[in-house]
Amino acid sequence: MAGTAIVPASPALIPSSTTGPADGELANAASVNGAFLDVMTGVLGVRIGTYGRVANAHCRSINGTVIIVDALGSVLLTTGGGTSWLSLLNTTQQSVTAATAFGGVLAINTRYYLYAYNNAGAVDFIVTITAPNASRTYENGNTDRAFITTFVTDGAGIIIPYVQTDREVRYANPYQGPSTATNTGGGVWTDVNLNATVPMVPSWAQSVTLLVDLVNSDTTAGGDLYELRPKGITATGNYNLKAIQFYCGLVTGFSKYVLTQVQMVTNESQTVQYEWITGGAGRAGALSVVGWSY
Repeated sequence: MAGTAIVPASPALIPSSTTGPADGELANAASVNGAFLDVMTGVLGVRIGTYGRVANAHCRSINGTVIIVDALGSVLLTTGGGTSWLSLLNTTQQSVTAATAFGGVLAINTRYYLYAYNNAGAVDFIVTITAPNASRTYENGNTDRAFITTFVTDGAGIIIPYVQTDREVRYANPYQGPSTATNTGGGVWTDVNLNATVPMVPSWAQSVTLLVDLVNSDTTAGGDLYELRPKGITATGNYNLKAIQFYCGLVTGFSKYVLTQVQMVTNESQTVQYEWITGGAGRAGALSVVGWSY
């Protein structure tokens, strides 16, 4: 005779206690299934609470070929596409050769994703070009693979060196990635696509840190204001948002050079805008991606 299926309710209530059969009571389905249901409901609630769990996502690449993954703590995932969940312990740092985990030579100017999976009871790693799901916890459509980190290659197929701490990524040298010239004057807002040549920032990033590099040899008294703003903010009263401003030029109180980092919000386009206020000559500017967060 088949047993009684015990299916937890949804949403799952995590019980603080349960009631089992009394001493001397005949143990049958009616007397024990209530307690079993409480246990299963509690297990489901805890699993949902640890969905996508990676205790520590600290990764880095410094040599262009290897990803160093610090000990992750616990990794929660399925295996074989099933509905049963596994909790794997990972307490040691691991070095992942990206091309080996990908199964071939890395392409140029391409973003890749590193996932953890169950390999015979131990945490192992695989690299794919498939982005993670909406919660950035698993490979899209595949809970067998927990999302760990993402990296991008340059024009030679080398991993652009970076460090990731939880959900923040910083490139070791922003000049290794492409820079975008921002020289146009005339007080006109001009788009800068941060992914024009290399996908430096994923579409799902929430903020970006930019290196602003300006020079201006203008000696006139006005027209040397450089402004930056995120694109796509449409809230009433913010349509003319000027998030960041710099004065630059060879006039009293100004500096000929500006080199600094700024953090800005972004949207799916990963596009920011700049303008030089009308006037002046000899100006030049460039933006490079220092890092991003999600």
